[in-house]
Amino acid sequence: MGPGAGRLTSTDDRFPGLTPVEERMLTRYAEAYRFYRYGRTMDFGTELDRLVRPLNDTFDYTGIKTMQRRYTLFFFLREIEKRGRSYWGWTTDEWIDTINARVKARQHAVTIAYLLCSFSDLHRLKGDRVVYSCLARKVFGREHTKRISDRVQGLLQNGATVEGARLHKSCARSLNACCSCARRI
Repeated sequence: MGPGAGRLTSTDDRFPGLTPVEERMLTRYAEAYRFYRYGRTMDFGTELDRLVRPLNDTFDYTGIKTMQRRYTLFFFLREIEKRGRSYWGWTTDEWIDTINARVKARQHAVTIAYLLCSFSDLHRLKGDRVVYSCLARKVFGREHTKRISDRVQGLLQNGATVEGARLHKSCARSLNACCSCARRI
């Protein structure tokens, strides 16, 4: 768990279940989504605030664009309705299913999983759709990520060792190139 994990949920109600009011609103939303796929809008009022507010806080923190924000929020509400419980109650496998379900929302889903629920099983995600340098900037911030990247790059240029063994030159060059590319993204 990194410095960003769990930091957005300190005052949130992390009850894994859903209240009867939340269940009703989510069912109503899911039905509206099925019948009116285009131009989806819905006033959630305060009934879903416990579920929507942490997502919006995460979106504010990461700077998600408006259209992707709406798409990702609606996607999460459908996932919550489908599972019958809040994202705080999802298992690691359910998080992986959710993250892998929509390529368009994958980066944001990983960020939400990490920041709100301390998800860290990135190695279990399928495909190569997660851009880790972008994810690191979203979670830890641009400046912190640049500082760490510069530090790693400096260590590699100075012949860093791994567990007391000198890195093979080609391995060091490869890692250095990756760090350089990540800084430019």
